Amino acid sequence: TIPDPSNQKLNWTKPPLTVLIIRKHLDESVLIPFRDLVVWLLETKNMVVYVEHMVLEERILLEDEEFQRIQDRLISFKEGVDDLTDKIDFIICLGGDGTLLYVSSLFQVTTFIVRIF
Repeated sequence: TIPDPSNQKLNWTKPPLTVLIIRKHLDESVLIPFRDLVVWLLETKNMVVYVEHMVLEERILLEDEEFQRIQDRLISFKEGVDDLTDKIDFIICLGGDGTLLYVSSLFQVTTFIVRIF
């Protein structure tokens, strides 16, 4: 029998400190929620936030005053270059199935269990 997922609970041995946020590319509808989430994680939760390198080059975000204020606190990575295996406590995806598949591909060569929300 497969246990009912609603009865399962994730317990942290210590509070998470680092998060990777991946958002759907070319979808402007997630830009403001992405920005707001990043600000909240940095300022309210005092977390270390990783984002894709290309996020720091997006014109719309670079013109956003709120994003300008926090962009220097973000850590960027490049797919295929940087190994995030031991650096990320959990991942937040803002997108659909394709975004989730992309994120899972970043960690295919590891036995490390990545928590994706």
